[in-house]
Amino acid sequence: MIGKQLGHYQILEKIGAGGMGDVYAAQDEKLNRKVALKILPPAMAANPERRARFEREAKAVAALNHPNIVTIFSVEKENGTHFITMEYVEGRPLSALMGGDGMPVNEVFELAVPILDAITSAHEQGIAHRDLKPDNIMVTANRGVKILDFGLAKLLHPILDDPEAGTMVGDNATQEGRILGTTAYMSPEQAEGKPVDQRTDIFSLGIILYEMTTGRRPFHGDTGLSTLSSILKDEPASVTDLKQELPHHLGRIIHRCLAKDPRRRYQTALDVKNELEGLKEETTSDLERRPASAATTASKQTQNKTPLFLGGAAVLIALAIWFLGPWRGTEIPGENTSAIAEESSRKSIVVFPFENLGAPEDAYFAAGMTEEITSRLAIVNGLSVMSRTSAVQYDKTGKTMQKIGADLGVEYVLEGTVRWQRSPDGTSRVRVTPQLIRVSDDSHLWADRYDRTMEEIFEVQSDIAKAVVQQLDLTLVLSEKEALEAPPTENTAAYHAYLRGKELTAEVRTTEESHRQAVRLYERAIDLDPEFLLAYVELAKTHSAFCHFEWDRSPERLSLAKENVDRTMELDPESPWAHVARGYYFYWGQKDYANALDAFGRAEKILNNNTEVLVAIAFVRRRQGDFTGALSYMERALELDPRNPNLYLNIGQTQNILRNYMEAAAAFDQAISMAPSSVYSFLGKVTNLFLWKADLAAMRAVLESSPDISVPEYMSYRFDLEFCSRNAPQAMEVARSMAPSVRTQLIYLSRHLYLGLVHDFLDQSPAAHAHYDSAATVFEDLAEKEPDNGLIRTALGLAYAGLGRKQDAIRETKSGLEMFPYANDAWIAQYGTSAMIFVLIMTGEHDQALDLLEEALAGPSHTISRATLGVDPRYDSIRDLPRFQKLVNEAS
Repeated sequence: MIGKQLGHYQILEKIGAGGMGDVYAAQDEKLNRKVALKILPPAMAANPERRARFEREAKAVAALNHPNIVTIFSVEKENGTHFITMEYVEGRPLSALMGGDGMPVNEVFELAVPILDAITSAHEQGIAHRDLKPDNIMVTANRGVKILDFGLAKLLHPILDDPEAGTMVGDNATQEGRILGTTAYMSPEQAEGKPVDQRTDIFSLGIILYEMTTGRRPFHGDTGLSTLSSILKDEPASVTDLKQELPHHLGRIIHRCLAKDPRRRYQTALDVKNELEGLKEETTSDLERRPASAATTASKQTQNKTPLFLGGAAVLIALAIWFLGPWRGTEIPGENTSAIAEESSRKSIVVFPFENLGAPEDAYFAAGMTEEITSRLAIVNGLSVMSRTSAVQYDKTGKTMQKIGADLGVEYVLEGTVRWQRSPDGTSRVRVTPQLIRVSDDSHLWADRYDRTMEEIFEVQSDIAKAVVQQLDLTLVLSEKEALEAPPTENTAAYHAYLRGKELTAEVRTTEESHRQAVRLYERAIDLDPEFLLAYVELAKTHSAFCHFEWDRSPERLSLAKENVDRTMELDPESPWAHVARGYYFYWGQKDYANALDAFGRAEKILNNNTEVLVAIAFVRRRQGDFTGALSYMERALELDPRNPNLYLNIGQTQNILRNYMEAAAAFDQAISMAPSSVYSFLGKVTNLFLWKADLAAMRAVLESSPDISVPEYMSYRFDLEFCSRNAPQAMEVARSMAPSVRTQLIYLSRHLYLGLVHDFLDQSPAAHAHYDSAATVFEDLAEKEPDNGLIRTALGLAYAGLGRKQDAIRETKSGLEMFPYANDAWIAQYGTSAMIFVLIMTGEHDQALDLLEEALAGPSHTISRATLGVDPRYDSIRDLPRFQKLVNEAS
């Protein structure tokens, strides 16, 4: 081809080969510029599948617009030759720059961050690469990065995807299937020929980062087959073990990228990018804080290295893309700037549930022992303690200690057994046998047996915690030592009542009855020990929960919560748990988010290793409309509690309101995989599908697989699905199965409102009017009892709108929205905004409705999206208006 003319392109030289063809430098004689041509070989051009994939690559890359991604100019055919024209990039492939010992860490950051930025941009547009490697990453003379060659890319959106969904394909019917990609940089699922998604690229990126930092690959083999075997079986040494001068967290980041199980990896490119950017800032700060002599030495070492760019030919390279990162990396306002550096020196441990060797009914006591030891260790500043939730969720059966350490990201494991023995004379003894294990070599650092009376149980808990601290060579400050030794109560009967209450309020499925039982148990504990601070804390939280979950928002219930909060402050105003109780009172009870955040912030200063506090702060920030800040705190909690399905559920909900639908989908799927019996993760996934794509068929499939159809919210989802499917008889049947009114945290569900809506849709005005009138009667009675309840006002406004009472409808809905304005509660306000839009549509105020609709579409929302405009019948009366049509067209 060299020297030949291809249309108005003069072929100059061959500069590389991609997944689907050779690449040449050429002169565009028409525009007088140098370009790169990727030419499909004649044999491939004759194959319709190959040719289609070739064109698919061009379309995929042409859709991307990013400074670190090569620009596609055109797809052309000349004299039977199929080719793509693209920008010509001068520089060197990344593989030529890594060297035998790897790259300086500052250069790793300099190149990896823009690579990840490009990956994030591409993945946002639904493309996975499947062949990311250093030879496919071009570094230009000015230290820029260009990603090229999408020959093996996979389009992730189902509507766009091709039939070739997996990684194993054959060239013809007789040829054995071959694995697509480059062997040394494949993921385990890719190597096994399993279906892959964006996370396969995260694994490839982990290999690249490993090679950039150390100069060697993590997986080795003399042949392609033995290399694949290494990828599937071997656990590589940490990069920080090979090069101890590397930042500790860099090893952690790369290790997580290389997790064999895709669910254990980062789920998005943005995750890794934000992690690296944060680590880069920390490393830079550390360098700036060094003595001048050290900084000078580092500078000289950098200057003495071989220049990074020596010129060279252009090479086209591949792009790795995966799920855009849901929840990582936003800077936390006010966070201690040394927090990351302190974290890097922490030792990490998981306390597995101590096995109950006694009667089955004693399981709560063994669980309480585990939680108490976990809580005591969590206050130690130099120790990162895995959350009890993740420890309970993790199935360690048949797994080596090295595997457990890799899965949970911990260095040490504490486990043990508990036997509670009762004597005929009424006395009882407890035998506890703990053991501390180092996961790296499965060595037992310490074990002991405690055979004590029940009255000595708190001393046993303290002794175990102190022994662990001593074995890990950690130094305690005085306040930590005092906290380790302080018993929660002197009364063991009070302690048992407290543990039974905790067992009830810790249930995954929150119920009013379980909380009523817990109240009685906490009150029993306090009767036995009026100084039992933690019992007051839990009792205050439980009373506040009655308000939060809308079981009882009476002044009497709020007063009970406040009394117990005040008692905790009287007992110990410096206790972080007293501030936790106060935080929940303001958050759940009073909806006073500023004071709640202040209280939780005070607790966090002492309990900065506590997931409950981190999650509480995240939830309050979310109510305040700081969704990005909320995700930051959830991510911090996720580090300590990586197997908590409720965390993933809330991450999914928060990503959903931010309109990060792919990230939300990944989070909901993770929650479902961890807790398949929890209906709310399924409902979250349905919401995400509706807002993202309005994919009614997919929504139906998820609802039909739901493990629980008894919760009121499930029926409302079923109604919305049937109504938006315009299946009026089925929607009516669902509505008839509902109660006249059901109160949730966010909205009132009403049988009559739903039936009125369906009859309106069918132009059956008398029947619709009758149901709206019944709904109005129900909500007028409720409003008389609770005049300051915004959710009731909103529902009443919808009923009045159905009755044609325009002014009353707007007044009541506006009143409900004012009780929960966005500035006060951005979470609940979403529902009030949606209700106001529909009230304005129903009452003929179309311009006002469109004003509010445009405003809602411009910001975060988990009730309104562009995708839903085309399917929701509630928009039918404004569907032909030009302003609405413009919104619909913008959505397509």
